[in-house]
Amino acid sequence: MDDNELFHAVRNRTLPVDVSSDRLPVTTKENPSFHGYGLQNVQTTLAKYYSVYAMDYADGWFEFATDLPNTLIS
Repeated sequence: MDDNELFHAVRNRTLPVDVSSDRLPVTTKENPSFHGYGLQNVQTTLAKYYSVYAMDYADGWFEFATDLPNTLIS
């Protein structure tokens, strides 16, 4: 974190997932309606604050990173 933004990254082990398109990865859960809060909610929140994110998959690891502006949440 600095005066202007917070860098946040999450890294999880996973089966192979396609992150090459502009869409979020498809859930791998047996019943997709039971997956809880996921990347779609994160994407919506980031858009509200004009933040961008990056995703990557390599060698069994899924990574998600973003910069958030250091501002008051309304």
